[in-house]
Amino acid sequence: MKKIIKITLLNILTIILIVLALEIGVWYCENERLVLSKDEYVLKNGFFPFHKGMYTFNKDLSDFFTGEPNKGRAPEGLEYKNKKPIVIFGCSYAYGFMLNREQTFSYKLSKLTKRPVYNRAYESWGSAHMLYQARSKYLYEQIPEPEYVIFLSMHDHFRRLYVMTFMSGDILGENFYLRYKEKNGELIQIKNTNKFLNIFKRLYIFQKLHHFYVNNYILKNEDYTNGYDFYFKQLSESKKEMQKHWKNTKFVFILYDWIKDEDTILNKLENDGYIIINLPALVNKDLYAKEYILEKDYHPNEEAWNLLTPIIAKELKL
Repeated sequence: MKKIIKITLLNILTIILIVLALEIGVWYCENERLVLSKDEYVLKNGFFPFHKGMYTFNKDLSDFFTGEPNKGRAPEGLEYKNKKPIVIFGCSYAYGFMLNREQTFSYKLSKLTKRPVYNRAYESWGSAHMLYQARSKYLYEQIPEPEYVIFLSMHDHFRRLYVMTFMSGDILGENFYLRYKEKNGELIQIKNTNKFLNIFKRLYIFQKLHHFYVNNYILKNEDYTNGYDFYFKQLSESKKEMQKHWKNTKFVFILYDWIKDEDTILNKLENDGYIIINLPALVNKDLYAKEYILEKDYHPNEEAWNLLTPIIAKELKL
């Protein structure tokens, strides 16, 4: 009996040491990856600490979207009083990553249409963050009923439906992404409250394996069709939540880049009441050409919004 206990304890210790070695290896390699990619946080602060502590998304929207550092974009065009506003949701594309205020889609749309525009997008966000806001009282306290709600979609939103952490910095920072799961037909926010499961979720190696699984099995190397139903569910639920407060608002889905069998998701959304603007079908330009993206990044630059904003405004008859 003592021998069995000794062997068991030895095996457990061996497993712990192997996991620890893997954790240190992943931690070091991911930090080095960030250094090579000139990540702002690592260059300024050095390597991420080893398992500094877990953070689960629980954004306080009461003081967000003020235009202050790391607090989103402030509303544009509040001086225009005679037209109903527009609200924009999405990720860093809609937010205007690395762009000055005057270079962003929201600013240009406000100036072009002479109406208030509320930019409720932020870096790395997606459809889940639209739903999160739609279920928050602050959205309706901060914004009067808009004429249009716009969701700007891009290809990586489908990966974001499933990953527990967004990218390398979030893996190392244990910054868990906002996700939902479907239970009994309802979308329930995953809050990571199970302390036992969190022991495994927090492991860097577990996160890396989960990313590999999402990218190669759920989405099959950028075949996003498996995610269309879940994506539609989040967008449709967001619309239903907002319609409880905004009875006369029209909802717009803008597709920024080509995806496989895009008519599958576009038709579902159109049947649900969304106005569809398919930019790749409307614009005879490569939106990822050098003239339309940031110098060292694939995000839209000001020239992209100079091109696209009048097209979007025309499609909506603004």
